[in-house]
Amino acid sequence: MLQNCESRALLVALSTADKELLNRISQLFSKSDWKRLKERLQFLGRIDVDDIHAARMIVTETAESLLNEKDLQQVSESSRHSYARAA
Repeated sequence: MLQNCESRALLVALSTADKELLNRISQLFSKSDWKRLKERLQFLGRIDVDDIHAARMIVTETAESLLNEKDLQQVSESSRHSYARAA
């Protein structure tokens, strides 16, 4: 999901994330990449509340889109298996 989300939106959304979420996300990065991301988060400055909400919506929509794609792939695969059994 992190690779598919617009980077600025992800950065803004993460700027207000709680420590538990940040700790979980940090496990997905190398130490050096996580250090760079944390530095970028520290230098964002003041962010308008509307921008934070918009960023969160972009992240949410990206996640939903990826989940929908995954669901469609699973339905397609199970349909193929059903057709194969019926044949």
